[in-house]
Amino acid sequence: TETQVRAQLGAFGLNKAKSDTEIGKLSGGEKSRLLLALITKDAPHLLILDEPTNHLDIQSRQALLEALNEYQGAVVLITHDLHVIELTCDTLWIVRHGTCKTFTGDLDDYKAQLLKNNDRNDLASDKMTSKEAQRKAAAERRARVAPLKKEIRALDEKIEKLSARKKTLEDQLVAEYSADGSIELALLNDQLKNAEEEWLRLNEECEAALAEDN
Repeated sequence: TETQVRAQLGAFGLNKAKSDTEIGKLSGGEKSRLLLALITKDAPHLLILDEPTNHLDIQSRQALLEALNEYQGAVVLITHDLHVIELTCDTLWIVRHGTCKTFTGDLDDYKAQLLKNNDRNDLASDKMTSKEAQRKAAAERRARVAPLKKEIRALDEKIEKLSARKKTLEDQLVAEYSADGSIELALLNDQLKNAEEEWLRLNEECEAALAEDN
């Protein structure tokens, strides 16, 4: 009946004068109240509203919040608007990673948890960044060590050959009681000394680089 319609509109702050006003002449907030009056006219026990404040001006948002707080039924409100949650919601459900779970606490508790999680994620990110940096540094060190090891192997072979040649010459000089080959032996000794010093330097450099990796 008309009386019931006016009573329904009045419940959402639309008085007799407003109930006779054309919809196009209503303000944004009044239109929001009218929509809520329409969807609740059959007294549903449950309203499901998905981001109801999107695209509303300040006046419309305020009218919607007032109407929601005055509504006697249950409301499932899906929103990212923390202000709306703070002003209208009694129970929080957190939708995350394909699940929906009740949050035991108020909005301040949830904010604190978000900050804590962010700090934990930042720490994990820092650790990941640190590990990535360590892996990168280790790879760079290995790249630097690789040619050193190659030179060391080459020096090992060179020293082995020089040592073998030196022994041959020494044995020859002793057997023949001759000074022939003494010049070559002196050159071999110099080459062997230089090779051994270079081998030692490269090994020390290689060990230092590997120690940094650990």
